[in-house]
Amino acid sequence: PESLGDADLLDIETSGGDGVAVGGGGVVFERSDGHWSLVDTPTGANLKAVARGDADIAVGASGVVTER
Repeated sequence: PESLGDADLLDIETSGGDGVAVGGGGVVFERSDGHWSLVDTPTGANLKAVARGDADIAVGASGVVTER
C-alpha cells in the first residue's frame, strides 16, 4: 500500500492502472505509472466527486468545478 498522508478522500475513479482521487481542502491525487502524486489545484474547497474522461472534472462544495 502507498500512503497518501492524512487527506480525507471523498471519491476515486480508476481506469486500468491510472486514477484520480479527490477530497477535503481541494486535495487531488493522480495515479500514473503505479504511483500516486499530489496535484496542485486552484481551490481549497472540499471536492466531493470526480469523473474521468477526455477532461477530468471534479466538483465540490459551494458549486466549485475544476477541470483538467
